[in-house]
Amino acid sequence: MKLTMTKKKKFLINSLFILLLYACSCTSTTKHLPAESNIDCLKKFVEASLKGNREEASAYMIQDSLNITLLNDWHKKYIELPQDEQRKYAQANVIVLKDSTLNDSTVLFHYYNSYKKKPTQIKVCYTGLIYLVDIKHTFYENQ
Repeated sequence: MKLTMTKKKKFLINSLFILLLYACSCTSTTKHLPAESNIDCLKKFVEASLKGNREEASAYMIQDSLNITLLNDWHKKYIELPQDEQRKYAQANVIVLKDSTLNDSTVLFHYYNSYKKKPTQIKVCYTGLIYLVDIKHTFYENQ
């Protein structure tokens, strides 16, 4: 079968189009790998928060208006901190004190960061696909 120049061009264009589609499909829309477990989600969220990385912390959080507002409020306070205090937060470790299973998809973690050492509670929920924190509990249900 002899290909004419027009058929060769069409073949080349189609091949390049398919290659381009494949390359685009391999690029993740998020820069952050999903958490592999509820404790992994907790640590990734808290560590990102302690480093002032709002984008990364948000990737491990349930995206509702109250959670987003709470995270944005924390970030505003964080960036106003002196550099030395930001560094201390960024270097802090997450220390898990205990966890309580609330139901088959939700765990309540009691933890603190090694800088402030203030006990805190946070919920981590499994959506059936990914683990995400729900920080509303930390500020409202925990009172």
